[in-house]
Amino acid sequence: MQYSDIDLGPSGTRCIAEALLAEFPSMEGGPFINLNSLCLWSCNVQDYGAVAIAKYLRNCPSVQLRMHTLDLFDNKLGVPAMLALGKALSAGGNTTVKSLKLDYNPDIGSKGLAALCDGLMTNSTLEILTMECCGISEDGGRVLARMLSFSGSALKQLKLMGNTMRTESLFFFALVLKRNRTLVALDLSDNSIGSSPPVYRDRQALWKLVISLSKNNVFSKLNLDLNFVGNYAPELLKDFVQETGCLLPRSIANCMTSIHFAAGRDDIREMFKSNSVPHTKKKKRKRKGKKKKKKK
Repeated sequence: MQYSDIDLGPSGTRCIAEALLAEFPSMEGGPFINLNSLCLWSCNVQDYGAVAIAKYLRNCPSVQLRMHTLDLFDNKLGVPAMLALGKALSAGGNTTVKSLKLDYNPDIGSKGLAALCDGLMTNSTLEILTMECCGISEDGGRVLARMLSFSGSALKQLKLMGNTMRTESLFFFALVLKRNRTLVALDLSDNSIGSSPPVYRDRQALWKLVISLSKNNVFSKLNLDLNFVGNYAPELLKDFVQETGCLLPRSIANCMTSIHFAAGRDDIREMFKSNSVPHTKKKKRKRKGKKKKKKK
């Protein structure tokens, strides 16, 4: 189900949710379970509309429900909406939603993120979470790191472009990525990370992140575009190599020379080529056995 640029409002959204739950007196047959995705883009859903959607997710039997995507782009959502969705996706609630997209809802903020993550702390099925331009500040890094520390987390992609999480968030991500083995991609582009010129705190944060990723063999995509720390990365990481005497592992080279880091700049790529540890390929052992005789 997909609607865009229609002023449904909270009441219209509630009507859709109640219809899906078959709560109107004349409706028979139970909740509608064959809905694969619900995408409401710029439909003025607001908090009470999101609460109605959360009720559908919470009350519809997860064993039969097929819904895997919920996209509420630009709908004036705030803390109450995040609280309701968090509860709906927590342990004992919905287990079918794999992708949750909440982009361009600036009223969510760090408080809304905390309310959502309180529920996601016990979620073992969500794989994609996007919260671009949602007004998340420095506290967001700590909240997200706490959620990612849950051993049962299945989250693979986290997209946070256009917030203001700043340099401090890197410390929290560096801490949790030492242990987390499910997250594959992290987008922190345009988050006011770093200073121009860079200060010691920027260098320290990037170093800690590099060290953490060197111990993580699952993570593969990091996006720091449109941040000063990304612009000064070659200089900061050269200092890291010179002062510690440590070579940068190839896993970091793969992350930071991709198009997802500093737009695939050649200077970063060349730096990693000269200062990275090459992979050692294991030679395949030949199996010993009797040779088959050729038929004449």
